Amino acid sequence: MSGPGDARRAGVAVRPRGAALRAFLAASRARSLRDGALGFGLFVMPVLVTLLVGLAVGSYRDPALLVGVLHGPEGPELAALRSALEEEPELRLRDYPTDEALRMAVHRGRLAAGLVVPPGWRREESLTLYLSHASPSAPIARGLIEAALARDAAPGRPDSTRIGVESTALGGRPEPRLLGYRYTAPANLVMFAMITALVASSGIAWLRQSGIGRRLLATGAGRLELLLGLAAEPLQLLVAQAAFLLVCGSVGFGVDWGPPLAVGLVTLALVAVATALSLCMGTVFRTREQALALGPFLGMGLGMLGGCWWPLEVAPAPLRAAARLFPTTWAMEAYLDLAARGGGLATVAPRLGLLAAMTFGLGALAVWRLRRELGRG
Repeated sequence: MSGPGDARRAGVAVRPRGAALRAFLAASRARSLRDGALGFGLFVMPVLVTLLVGLAVGSYRDPALLVGVLHGPEGPELAALRSALEEEPELRLRDYPTDEALRMAVHRGRLAAGLVVPPGWRREESLTLYLSHASPSAPIARGLIEAALARDAAPGRPDSTRIGVESTALGGRPEPRLLGYRYTAPANLVMFAMITALVASSGIAWLRQSGIGRRLLATGAGRLELLLGLAAEPLQLLVAQAAFLLVCGSVGFGVDWGPPLAVGLVTLALVAVATALSLCMGTVFRTREQALALGPFLGMGLGMLGGCWWPLEVAPAPLRAAARLFPTTWAMEAYLDLAARGGGLATVAPRLGLLAAMTFGLGALAVWRLRRELGRG
């Protein structure tokens, strides 16, 4: 029986069966490092989206309660009222042009309360205050406003100004705790992990398209060895991106992600399922160009269905039911349990189990398809 030693003695160069795979990975990493667009998509774009969306819905970094004010022409009574409200260090005022805009801002959680001052208002007249039942800061804002009005009361009439409270109609509405950066930071971490995974699947599509896949198969590497080798590139990209966005969210946007161990396990589960998705979709895309063109859109679609674009509480019931089929839903809910709802490891354990099951399912599908698809020209 002949072996590698016999081949060497016969003057035949024997290449270790993993050499071709390692050479491909080295070339792939070098190509990634030269690709400036990849760095922009991995690190810069998620931060920009988090910043812009977080600013749009309120960042929650300012400890003061934001109160909207709708009023008529300025006068001495209104000036005194504004001065009294501005003396409260826990309140911050913002003028609104219309009653509809003020109501909507309270409804969406951008304001802790909305105060309506009618034209020509005098101290003995009542004011209307818009509050939301879903807002935990609403009673605090009301108490601060009433305290300011009491200080500003006319001499001898300490209770001359009355507050008439009108609660906004709610319908389906997300928890106020889930607005701002504590929502958009996890949302963009999850969504961009999917985008990165799908774009990284272009490497496997390129292997098949270029014919290198057939040469890899000729090395005699087993399916699992091929899978682990091809998983190296998306895994490295996803780990680097997740670590960067976690640090950026904490340092740059003031997000308290929650208990470190639980956050680490959720991130590990997200990276694992995204890597499995990358390997699986690499056997589906026919060309590298197809993966690069469709990957970002599919990733955004997974993010939308998983609650990364808007809280699932405001989505129709059929969409909420369908969302349970996607890993983005469970990763997003796990991060929100930790960052916004005060949960811990026990809270996210069921979600970690679901993500692990999805990782196993996608990985098994990738193993089954990998050898057949790599052999295609």
